[in-house]
Amino acid sequence: MYKESLVTFQKLHETPGQEVLALAGIASTHAFSGDTAQALKALKRLKARSQNAPGTAYSVAVAYWALASRDERYRDDTYRWLEKAYQEHGMELLSTSARWWDGWYEDPRWIAFRKKLGLPP
Repeated sequence: MYKESLVTFQKLHETPGQEVLALAGIASTHAFSGDTAQALKALKRLKARSQNAPGTAYSVAVAYWALASRDERYRDDTYRWLEKAYQEHGMELLSTSARWWDGWYEDPRWIAFRKKLGLPP
């Protein structure tokens, strides 16, 4: 499953305008597979790319969220990048209502962030 996902995201990476999404997918796939070193390597590339591409903070936050799914230490980074996405007025923040965030609903920082967005906790 992870190999197929990586192939898909690597092909997407070759598509003009899709580099950020592809790198977030590659980082997330590595994170979910347990390959933290490769996830961090892809995340480093993603963060470098996001410096020159406004509106990409949510993609970085999602990559950190994937890392945080296996290692709680990455939650702070996830929130930091969600805050950057908020500052960018990222429309992707509506995705914080998606089911994949379920494990975060009890976190007081999540509740406060959702309230800040004007969404129910």
